[in-house]
Amino acid sequence: MMDLPNKSVLIADDSAFIRSLVRKLLHSFGVGEILEADNGKSALTLIQQAKPHLLIADWEMGPIDGLQLVRFLRRSPHSPDPFIPIIVMTGFPSRERVLAARDSGANEFLVKPIAPSALASRLNALLAKPQPFIKGQQYFGPDRRRHDPAWNGNERREQETPAILPPAAKAEEDMTGS
Repeated sequence: MMDLPNKSVLIADDSAFIRSLVRKLLHSFGVGEILEADNGKSALTLIQQAKPHLLIADWEMGPIDGLQLVRFLRRSPHSPDPFIPIIVMTGFPSRERVLAARDSGANEFLVKPIAPSALASRLNALLAKPQPFIKGQQYFGPDRRRHDPAWNGNERREQETPAILPPAAKAEEDMTGS
């Protein structure tokens, strides 16, 4: 595990218990500063003010959920940090959710209950070996191509966003209050 005392991590989850659990794990890994938000809107305010190095966001929270937050951070011209590394966590794992989180621009996906080794490996991957970002017509986020950067096939990210996601304009409206 890399040395983390100079890093700050923001945990955004509406469950105080989960925030406490993740905070304790991050503390045990040596993370220097741990910030907490109980929803996506509060998380956005903290990102603007504190500029954390990494965001861990729960998928299921209101009024702004984790994917709306990811999409706002990656796509909005009002984003305070479109390049912040993001881990989306959920207690409802499925292939569709992993793909939706990835296609929204999340760097990593974490399943609850959280295994300390899973969180540690994702932190290490994001902070020690960050992926370059790419921009397509429908996607902005970390490049997933880790095996063959010279890919010549169709760009999957150019497809429409999965139907389970709210429209980006609605997510931005909810975030900015417009």
